[in-house]
Amino acid sequence: MLLVLGYAGYDLYRLQANFESPSEDVVLKADEALSDLSSPKPIDSYEVLEIPVVDDVSVTVHYLERPDATANVLMVHGAGGGAWVWEYFFELLPEEYNLYAISWRGHFTSSPVADANSQDYVQDQAAVIDAITERNDLPLHILAHSYGGATSVMLGSQGPEEISSLHLVAPVVPVEFTFLQRQLVPPIVGRIIENSADSPESGPFKGMFVSQTQMAHYFETHASQPYSVEKPGLIARDGLSQTWYDELDSAYQAIGDSELPVWMFIARYDNVVVPEQQKLTADSIGANWSELESGHYIQLDVQLVEVVNTITNNLASLNN
Repeated sequence: MLLVLGYAGYDLYRLQANFESPSEDVVLKADEALSDLSSPKPIDSYEVLEIPVVDDVSVTVHYLERPDATANVLMVHGAGGGAWVWEYFFELLPEEYNLYAISWRGHFTSSPVADANSQDYVQDQAAVIDAITERNDLPLHILAHSYGGATSVMLGSQGPEEISSLHLVAPVVPVEFTFLQRQLVPPIVGRIIENSADSPESGPFKGMFVSQTQMAHYFETHASQPYSVEKPGLIARDGLSQTWYDELDSAYQAIGDSELPVWMFIARYDNVVVPEQQKLTADSIGANWSELESGHYIQLDVQLVEVVNTITNNLASLNN
Protein backbone atom coordinates (compact mmCIF):
# COMPACT_ATOMS: atom_id res chain seq x y z
CA MET A 1 0.00 0.00 0.00
CA LEU A 2 2.79 2.44 0.90
CA LEU A 3 4.47 1.70 -2.42
CA VAL A 4 1.24 2.46 -4.31
CA LEU A 5 0.70 5.69 -2.39
CA GLY A 6 4.31 6.69 -2.93
CA TYR A 7 4.08 6.14 -6.68
CA ALA A 8 0.76 8.01 -6.82
CA GLY A 9 2.37 10.96 -5.06
CA TYR A 10 5.32 10.86 -7.44
CA ASP A 11 2.99 10.72 -10.44
CA LEU A 12 1.20 13.86 -9.27
CA TYR A 13 4.52 15.56 -8.56
CA ARG A 14 5.60 15.01 -12.16
CA LEU A 15 2.91 17.45 -13.29
CA GLN A 16 4.83 20.22 -11.50
CA ALA A 17 8.36 18.91 -12.04
CA ASN A 18 9.17 21.05 -15.08
CA PHE A 19 8.34 24.41 -13.52
CA GLU A 20 11.22 26.76 -12.78
CA SER A 21 11.18 29.43 -10.07
CA PRO A 22 13.05 32.73 -10.53
CA SER A 23 16.05 33.40 -8.31
CA GLU A 24 16.02 36.26 -5.83
CA ASP A 25 18.33 38.19 -8.15
CA VAL A 26 15.91 37.78 -11.07
CA VAL A 27 13.04 39.05 -8.90
CA LEU A 28 15.00 42.12 -7.80
CA LYS A 29 15.99 42.95 -11.38
CA ALA A 30 12.37 42.60 -12.49
CA ASP A 31 11.15 45.24 -10.05
CA GLU A 32 14.06 47.50 -10.96
CA ALA A 33 13.29 47.18 -14.67
CA LEU A 34 9.71 48.34 -14.11
CA SER A 35 10.50 51.12 -11.65
CA ASP A 36 10.45 53.84 -14.36
CA LEU A 37 7.30 52.61 -16.08
CA SER A 38 4.37 54.90 -15.32
CA SER A 39 1.01 53.43 -14.35
CA PRO A 40 -1.43 53.10 -17.26
CA LYS A 41 -4.88 54.66 -17.47
CA PRO A 42 -7.47 52.41 -15.81
CA ILE A 43 -9.33 50.32 -18.34
CA ASP A 44 -12.67 51.72 -17.17
CA SER A 45 -11.64 55.15 -18.47
CA TYR A 46 -12.26 53.87 -22.02
CA GLU A 47 -15.59 53.50 -23.80
CA VAL A 48 -17.69 50.38 -23.30
CA LEU A 49 -19.84 48.20 -25.53
CA GLU A 50 -22.40 45.83 -24.02
CA ILE A 51 -22.95 42.87 -26.29
CA PRO A 52 -25.80 40.38 -25.75
CA VAL A 53 -24.78 36.75 -26.09
CA VAL A 54 -27.64 34.50 -24.97
CA ASP A 55 -30.71 34.82 -22.69
CA ASP A 56 -29.76 37.20 -19.86
CA VAL A 57 -26.03 36.99 -20.53
CA SER A 58 -24.12 39.88 -22.03
CA VAL A 59 -20.43 40.74 -22.13
CA THR A 60 -18.74 44.12 -21.95
CA VAL A 61 -15.95 45.25 -24.22
CA HIS A 62 -13.76 48.22 -23.34
CA TYR A 63 -12.55 49.79 -26.57
CA LEU A 64 -10.56 52.53 -28.25
CA GLU A 65 -11.37 53.24 -31.90
CA ARG A 66 -9.37 55.52 -34.18
CA PRO A 67 -10.62 57.17 -37.40
CA ASP A 68 -7.51 56.16 -39.37
CA ALA A 69 -7.19 52.60 -38.01
CA THR A 70 -6.00 49.91 -40.42
CA ALA A 71 -6.85 46.83 -38.30
CA ASN A 72 -8.64 45.66 -35.17
CA VAL A 73 -7.02 43.96 -32.18
CA LEU A 74 -9.27 41.93 -29.88
CA MET A 75 -7.69 41.16 -26.50
CA VAL A 76 -8.85 38.12 -24.53
CA HIS A 77 -7.97 37.58 -20.87
CA GLY A 78 -7.65 34.27 -19.02
CA ALA A 79 -9.34 32.65 -16.02
CA GLY A 80 -10.11 35.15 -13.28
CA GLY A 81 -9.00 38.06 -15.46
CA GLY A 82 -10.88 40.75 -17.32
CA ALA A 83 -10.36 43.62 -19.72
CA TRP A 84 -8.14 45.22 -17.08
CA VAL A 85 -5.20 42.89 -17.84
CA TRP A 86 -4.63 44.83 -21.09
CA GLU A 87 -4.35 48.36 -19.66
CA TYR A 88 -0.71 48.77 -20.69
CA PHE A 89 -1.45 47.53 -24.21
CA PHE A 90 -4.11 50.20 -24.70
CA GLU A 91 -1.41 52.82 -24.14
CA LEU A 92 1.51 51.15 -25.89
CA LEU A 93 0.06 49.69 -29.11
CA PRO A 94 0.29 52.04 -32.12
CA GLU A 95 -2.56 54.37 -33.05
CA GLU A 96 -3.17 52.56 -36.33
CA TYR A 97 -5.18 49.88 -34.47
CA ASN A 98 -8.65 49.82 -32.99
CA LEU A 99 -8.38 48.14 -29.60
CA TYR A 100 -11.06 45.97 -27.98
CA ALA A 101 -10.77 44.11 -24.66
CA ILE A 102 -13.46 41.58 -23.79
CA SER A 103 -14.48 40.51 -20.30
CA TRP A 104 -16.01 37.02 -20.38
CA ARG A 105 -19.33 36.42 -18.66
CA GLY A 106 -18.83 36.32 -14.90
CA HIS A 107 -15.71 38.49 -15.16
CA PHE A 108 -15.17 42.18 -14.39
CA THR A 109 -18.15 44.23 -15.68
CA SER A 110 -19.89 41.51 -17.72
CA SER A 111 -23.01 39.63 -16.60
CA PRO A 112 -22.38 37.87 -13.29
CA VAL A 113 -22.74 34.08 -13.53
CA ALA A 114 -22.09 31.39 -10.94
CA ASP A 115 -20.34 29.09 -13.40
CA ALA A 116 -19.13 28.89 -16.99
CA ASN A 117 -16.73 26.87 -19.13
CA SER A 118 -14.58 27.24 -22.21
CA GLN A 119 -17.45 26.71 -24.65
CA ASP A 120 -19.32 29.57 -23.01
CA TYR A 121 -16.30 31.81 -23.45
CA VAL A 122 -15.87 30.74 -27.08
CA GLN A 123 -19.48 31.82 -27.55
CA ASP A 124 -18.76 35.16 -25.85
CA GLN A 125 -15.80 35.79 -28.14
CA ALA A 126 -17.75 34.88 -31.28
CA ALA A 127 -20.48 37.36 -30.32
CA VAL A 128 -17.88 40.09 -29.81
CA ILE A 129 -16.24 39.40 -33.18
CA ASP A 130 -19.66 39.66 -34.86
CA ALA A 131 -20.24 43.01 -33.13
CA ILE A 132 -16.84 44.36 -34.15
CA THR A 133 -17.23 43.33 -37.79
CA GLU A 134 -20.58 45.11 -37.86
CA ARG A 135 -18.78 48.29 -36.82
CA ASN A 136 -16.06 48.02 -39.50
CA ASP A 137 -14.60 45.56 -42.00
CA LEU A 138 -10.95 45.86 -40.99
CA PRO A 139 -8.72 42.78 -40.46
CA LEU A 140 -9.09 41.41 -36.92
CA HIS A 141 -6.18 40.03 -34.89
CA ILE A 142 -6.62 38.18 -31.59
CA LEU A 143 -4.26 38.71 -28.66
CA ALA A 144 -5.06 36.17 -25.93
CA HIS A 145 -3.68 35.15 -22.54
CA SER A 146 -3.68 31.79 -20.73
CA TYR A 147 -7.12 30.13 -20.95
CA GLY A 148 -8.03 32.89 -23.38
CA GLY A 149 -5.38 31.41 -25.64
CA ALA A 150 -7.10 28.04 -25.49
CA THR A 151 -10.58 29.46 -26.19
CA SER A 152 -9.18 31.56 -29.05
CA VAL A 153 -7.57 28.48 -30.61
CA MET A 154 -10.88 26.63 -30.25
CA LEU A 155 -12.72 29.49 -31.94
CA GLY A 156 -10.07 29.88 -34.62
CA SER A 157 -10.19 26.16 -35.43
CA GLN A 158 -13.84 26.60 -36.38
CA GLY A 159 -12.67 28.77 -39.26
CA PRO A 160 -14.08 32.29 -38.79
CA GLU A 161 -12.79 34.22 -41.78
CA GLU A 162 -12.66 37.41 -39.71
CA ILE A 163 -9.64 36.21 -37.70
CA SER A 164 -6.37 37.26 -39.37
CA SER A 165 -3.84 36.08 -36.75
CA LEU A 166 -3.38 34.74 -33.23
CA HIS A 167 -0.92 36.02 -30.65
CA LEU A 168 -0.99 33.66 -27.67
CA VAL A 169 0.52 34.83 -24.39
CA ALA A 170 1.38 31.95 -22.01
CA PRO A 171 -1.52 29.93 -23.47
CA VAL A 172 -3.01 26.77 -22.02
CA VAL A 173 -1.91 23.87 -24.23
CA PRO A 174 -2.81 20.16 -24.45
CA VAL A 175 -1.70 17.82 -21.65
CA GLU A 176 -1.55 14.02 -21.73
CA PHE A 177 -2.40 12.66 -18.28
CA THR A 178 -1.12 9.24 -17.19
CA PHE A 179 -3.71 6.68 -16.05
CA LEU A 180 -3.15 7.51 -12.38
CA GLN A 181 -3.27 11.25 -13.04
CA ARG A 182 -6.65 10.83 -14.74
CA GLN A 183 -7.97 9.19 -11.57
CA LEU A 184 -6.33 11.49 -9.02
CA VAL A 185 -6.15 14.95 -10.56
CA PRO A 186 -9.90 15.80 -10.74
CA PRO A 187 -10.79 15.01 -7.09
CA ILE A 188 -7.56 16.30 -5.53
CA VAL A 189 -6.77 19.37 -7.64
CA GLY A 190 -10.46 20.16 -8.01
CA ARG A 191 -10.81 20.41 -4.24
CA ILE A 192 -7.73 22.66 -4.03
CA ILE A 193 -9.29 24.98 -6.61
CA GLU A 194 -12.58 25.09 -4.72
CA ASN A 195 -10.76 25.99 -1.49
CA SER A 196 -8.80 28.69 -3.31
CA ALA A 197 -12.02 30.19 -4.67
CA ASP A 198 -13.50 30.21 -1.16
CA SER A 199 -10.41 31.95 0.23
CA PRO A 200 -9.24 34.57 -2.29
CA GLU A 201 -7.03 36.15 0.37
CA SER A 202 -4.68 33.18 -0.12
CA GLY A 203 -3.43 34.97 -3.21
CA PRO A 204 -4.59 33.76 -6.65
CA PHE A 205 -1.64 35.61 -8.21
CA LYS A 206 0.95 33.72 -6.16
CA GLY A 207 3.96 33.01 -8.36
CA MET A 208 2.31 34.30 -11.54
CA PHE A 209 4.59 37.35 -11.73
CA VAL A 210 8.33 37.81 -11.52
CA SER A 211 7.78 41.42 -10.48
CA GLN A 212 6.49 41.34 -6.91
CA THR A 213 5.49 45.01 -7.15
CA GLN A 214 3.25 44.32 -10.14
CA MET A 215 1.76 41.26 -8.48
CA ALA A 216 0.90 43.20 -5.32
CA HIS A 217 -0.62 46.06 -7.32
CA TYR A 218 -2.91 43.89 -9.43
CA PHE A 219 -3.92 41.71 -6.51
CA GLU A 220 -5.02 44.79 -4.60
CA THR A 221 -6.86 46.42 -7.52
CA HIS A 222 -8.42 43.45 -9.30
CA ALA A 223 -7.38 39.90 -8.41
CA SER A 224 -8.84 40.06 -4.90
CA GLN A 225 -12.24 41.21 -6.18
CA PRO A 226 -15.28 38.88 -6.53
CA TYR A 227 -15.27 39.23 -10.32
CA SER A 228 -11.82 37.64 -10.47
CA VAL A 229 -12.75 34.32 -8.86
CA GLU A 230 -12.13 31.48 -11.31
CA LYS A 231 -15.31 29.71 -12.42
CA PRO A 232 -15.37 26.01 -11.42
CA GLY A 233 -16.59 24.87 -14.84
CA LEU A 234 -13.52 26.21 -16.60
CA ILE A 235 -10.95 24.83 -14.21
CA ALA A 236 -12.40 21.83 -12.39
CA ARG A 237 -14.20 20.35 -15.41
CA ASP A 238 -12.37 21.55 -18.51
CA GLY A 239 -8.91 22.10 -17.06
CA LEU A 240 -8.86 18.72 -15.31
CA SER A 241 -10.50 16.64 -18.04
CA GLN A 242 -8.47 14.57 -20.48
CA THR A 243 -11.39 14.67 -22.91
CA TRP A 244 -11.20 18.46 -22.94
CA TYR A 245 -7.43 18.41 -23.50
CA ASP A 246 -7.93 15.99 -26.41
CA GLU A 247 -10.41 18.46 -27.93
CA LEU A 248 -7.94 21.27 -27.37
CA ASP A 249 -5.20 19.26 -29.09
CA SER A 250 -7.46 18.75 -32.11
CA ALA A 251 -8.14 22.50 -32.20
CA TYR A 252 -4.41 23.32 -32.13
CA GLN A 253 -3.72 20.83 -34.90
CA ALA A 254 -6.55 22.33 -36.99
CA ILE A 255 -4.97 25.75 -36.54
CA GLY A 256 -1.62 24.27 -37.62
CA ASP A 257 -3.21 22.80 -40.75
CA SER A 258 -4.69 26.17 -41.66
CA GLU A 259 -2.77 29.17 -42.98
CA LEU A 260 -3.58 31.29 -39.92
CA PRO A 261 -0.40 33.02 -38.61
CA VAL A 262 0.29 32.13 -34.96
CA TRP A 263 2.82 33.58 -32.51
CA MET A 264 3.30 32.25 -29.00
CA PHE A 265 4.95 34.00 -26.04
CA ILE A 266 6.26 31.57 -23.42
CA ALA A 267 7.16 32.54 -19.86
CA ARG A 268 10.29 30.87 -18.52
CA TYR A 269 8.93 31.11 -14.95
CA ASP A 270 5.35 30.12 -15.76
CA ASN A 271 3.85 28.23 -12.81
CA VAL A 272 0.51 27.49 -14.53
CA VAL A 273 1.39 25.95 -17.90
CA VAL A 274 4.63 23.98 -18.35
CA PRO A 275 6.84 26.02 -20.74
CA GLU A 276 8.35 22.93 -22.37
CA GLN A 277 4.86 21.70 -23.24
CA GLN A 278 4.07 25.08 -24.80
CA LYS A 279 7.20 24.82 -26.95
CA LEU A 280 6.27 21.33 -28.10
CA THR A 281 2.78 22.50 -29.03
CA ALA A 282 4.13 25.54 -30.89
CA ASP A 283 6.55 23.39 -32.87
CA SER A 284 3.86 20.82 -33.67
CA ILE A 285 1.67 23.44 -35.36
CA GLY A 286 4.49 25.46 -36.92
CA ALA A 287 3.89 28.54 -34.74
CA ASN A 288 6.53 31.16 -34.12
CA TRP A 289 7.50 31.33 -30.44
CA SER A 290 9.79 33.19 -28.09
CA GLU A 291 10.65 32.64 -24.42
CA LEU A 292 10.69 35.56 -22.00
CA GLU A 293 12.16 36.05 -18.52
CA SER A 294 8.67 36.46 -17.13
CA GLY A 295 5.93 34.88 -15.04
CA HIS A 296 2.56 33.67 -16.30
CA TYR A 297 1.13 37.20 -16.56
CA ILE A 298 3.59 38.21 -19.29
CA GLN A 299 1.47 41.15 -20.45
CA LEU A 300 1.72 42.79 -17.01
CA ASP A 301 5.13 41.54 -15.97
CA VAL A 302 8.73 42.53 -16.48
CA GLN A 303 8.92 42.21 -20.30
CA LEU A 304 5.57 43.69 -21.26
CA VAL A 305 7.23 46.35 -23.46
CA GLU A 306 9.11 43.66 -25.39
CA VAL A 307 5.85 41.80 -25.95
CA VAL A 308 4.12 44.93 -27.26
CA ASN A 309 7.02 45.69 -29.61
CA THR A 310 7.06 42.14 -30.99
CA ILE A 311 3.30 42.18 -31.56
CA THR A 312 3.55 45.59 -33.23
CA ASN A 313 6.23 44.32 -35.63
CA ASN A 314 4.25 41.17 -36.38
CA LEU A 315 1.06 43.08 -37.15
CA ALA A 316 2.95 45.54 -39.33
CA SER A 317 4.39 42.65 -41.39
CA LEU A 318 0.91 41.18 -41.84
CA ASN A 319 -0.70 44.46 -42.86
CA ASN A 320 1.97 45.35 -45.43
